[in-house]
Amino acid sequence: MGHGLFHLVGSPETVTAKTAANIRLLGLSRFDLNYDIGHLSQAHRAMSIELYGREVIPQVRELLAEDPVQPVSADQRAAAANAAGSRA
Repeated sequence: MGHGLFHLVGSPETVTAKTAANIRLLGLSRFDLNYDIGHLSQAHRAMSIELYGREVIPQVRELLAEDPVQPVSADQRAAAANAAGSRA
């Protein structure tokens, strides 16, 4: 896994929880997704992308609206990123 990267694998509920937790932990105001689905067929890829857009993104927005992300300093963000990477 590269610097600043983490993998989100699982059901839409699992991916939602992991995404929201990492956004909060790192104090992010933006989240970029690099979508790599490995050796899935085109049909399975399309289904996975659809689930992400239809279920994960709205649920993450809802969770973050309930408990907004608090800004953190660059030092705090780096420490949190290192801690998150060590648990992966």
